Amino acid sequence: MQLKRNAAIPVMALLALAAPVWASNIVVNGDFEGTTYTGPNNDIVPTGWLLGPPSYSTQSRLNVESTVDPSNDLAPESGSNYVAFQSIATSGKDCLYQDLTTVAGMSYDVSFWVAITTTSVGNNVTFDPVWDEQGSNYAHMTSVLNPPSNTGPTGYTEYTFTEVASGTTTRIDFHGVDTNGAVLLDNVVVDNGVSDAPEPGTLVIAGSALLLAEMIRRHPGKKA
Repeated sequence: MQLKRNAAIPVMALLALAAPVWASNIVVNGDFEGTTYTGPNNDIVPTGWLLGPPSYSTQSRLNVESTVDPSNDLAPESGSNYVAFQSIATSGKDCLYQDLTTVAGMSYDVSFWVAITTTSVGNNVTFDPVWDEQGSNYAHMTSVLNPPSNTGPTGYTEYTFTEVASGTTTRIDFHGVDTNGAVLLDNVVVDNGVSDAPEPGTLVIAGSALLLAEMIRRHPGKKA
């Protein structure tokens, strides 16, 4: 058999197989930089997400926004867009949710950023992030909101949780209302739990591929 220069093609294929699998965000449009559509009460909803309005749908007010106002921390955490919860509902909340494809029993790292623009004491502000809504691992990811005060808005804070999927579909849901300001949500990430370390078998493949590549480089026309 003669080693040809074009043998580099299968070598590259072997290297691709041997490459580590990096963990990634399984949320669609989690940074809200994608497209939008018109939802209930003319809300501007991020594509990939669904919106459940309050009990009086005319009080729904959730929008993807890009407004920047440094005086009250109205801005994205990063990028250009964020979601603003501004419903004036006293019964029920706007509920922005997405059904994720998951593996039953697998742990997932959940993170997101939240800011509050309101400064009014006694203002009706609620933000309730929920994991596995309607599933057996239903969990309120709590301790997200502090009561509003007159000291000024609350800038972005990252919140992180580790949750377990109960099935092949897991709903993540953000319930929010703010009758005199806005609760801002940005950069929702659910890590798929895949290790970034290569399996032992992939290390063997990688070593073989590199050895073959070196042989081709040194002896491009030599018979083996």
